[in-house]
Amino acid sequence: MKNKRLCTLLLTIAMCFCFVSCSGNTQTVDNNNLSTTSQTEAVTQAQLGEDTATTEAATTADKESTTAQSTSKAKNKNNKEKKNKTTVNLTTSKTTTKNNEPTVKDEISCTLNVECKSILNNMDKLKDGHSEYVPANGYIIKGYKYTAKAGFTAYDALKKACEDNGIKLTAKSSMYGTYVSGINNIDEFDCGSQSGWMYSINGNRPNVSASSQRVTDGDEITFEYVCEYQ
Repeated sequence: MKNKRLCTLLLTIAMCFCFVSCSGNTQTVDNNNLSTTSQTEAVTQAQLGEDTATTEAATTADKESTTAQSTSKAKNKNNKEKKNKTTVNLTTSKTTTKNNEPTVKDEISCTLNVECKSILNNMDKLKDGHSEYVPANGYIIKGYKYTAKAGFTAYDALKKACEDNGIKLTAKSSMYGTYVSGINNIDEFDCGSQSGWMYSINGNRPNVSASSQRVTDGDEITFEYVCEYQ
């Protein structure tokens, strides 16, 4: 009977010991699992933090790049607009200058003719000894080109043409200016009472003397001997 109780007591002690041992192991395992879980969570959070930081950095970089590109495009656009405005202003300025400031030539040219063709039809009226001064075609000077500083007169062109061609020129001063009375020894009244020298510019006869008539570029001047004043 005592042995039976002893065995029961020993069995009870053994069971208690096993229970305590199992509880310790379970707690150790649970502690290990808890530690592992905590480490896993820490690693995951760290990775998430790195990913988030990387994503935020990439997003910030993209935003900065986009902003820089937008700013650069805006600057280029502004520069182009400024350049275009400058070009337009310069073009307008040049056009205005051309339109508002007429071109002034330092020298101008004209063409001069001296003819006495009317005498050819009135040779019977011509004074004796003067026929030798009348050319067969009626032109004493034809197509003479004269170039000089702007402001010269029709008489200036005639005087230079006679000097260059060795032709005698006779002129008189009057209250109206210089009056041409003879060219190449053919004088006024040599072929009738109304004969003499007249001049025209581009086919029109001015109402001023040749010494008062200024020449413009390209004018054609003609001194003509007439047998009858018209």
